[in-house]
Amino acid sequence: MRSLVSPASALALAFVVACTPQDRGGLAAPGGPELAHVQDLDGTPDLIVDSHALATSWVVYDQELKESFCSLDEANLTPGRYRVLRFTVTTPTVLTTTLLADAQVRNANPTTNYGAVTTLRTREGDASNLTTYHSYLKFDVTGLSGSVVSAKLRLFATASNSTGILVYSSDSGWTETGINWNNAPLLGALQGSSGAIAQNTWVEITLPNSLFTLNQAYTLVLVGQTSQSAYFSSKEGTNKPQLILSVGP
Repeated sequence: MRSLVSPASALALAFVVACTPQDRGGLAAPGGPELAHVQDLDGTPDLIVDSHALATSWVVYDQELKESFCSLDEANLTPGRYRVLRFTVTTPTVLTTTLLADAQVRNANPTTNYGAVTTLRTREGDASNLTTYHSYLKFDVTGLSGSVVSAKLRLFATASNSTGILVYSSDSGWTETGINWNNAPLLGALQGSSGAIAQNTWVEITLPNSLFTLNQAYTLVLVGQTSQSAYFSSKEGTNKPQLILSVGP
């Protein structure tokens, strides 16, 4: 439970923290708060914690704060009666998904399977060289029991690229040993992109939270933005791709 305080007659709020375990125990809400479930002056909370709105369960009341509360010193306040806002901050659960399969496909060899490669490649063909590479990733999402509040794809780049890549969603009806250019699922909606890529670094691409709502397999397709190739470690490589989901209550 976190608290904010202000003089009962003022509007400004500041964090209040007890200096000792005994005083922290004294932070418990008093019985019969004078102001209960006050929804701020405008009816909604203004405070944002970790980019997420406060939970609806919060309470405002007046309380006597002693000298032992460190935050009084930090905020240059004197001991006395303050208006306290109490709220609960819930830390999202980080869900690391399982990479079921990955493979690159190449239009120049449309029936060849590249499911065993250790490096995934992206490249868009141009007038001078039509060769195009796309790379497919299939992740298994399980244990999803709440709303996703953050979704990130992490790729380990084995070479630099100045133009970045795009990430599309797609159908998951493919296998690592069977996919090729001719039978690969069509690209779906654009879900994210990267900037310039440095060699031997992790590239983190933000994806829409709304993409992940069910416990099931999800396919993401890596596509080049230009004819400049990008290379990433595969499932068979040293640093396999990761899909990191943060799940709220």
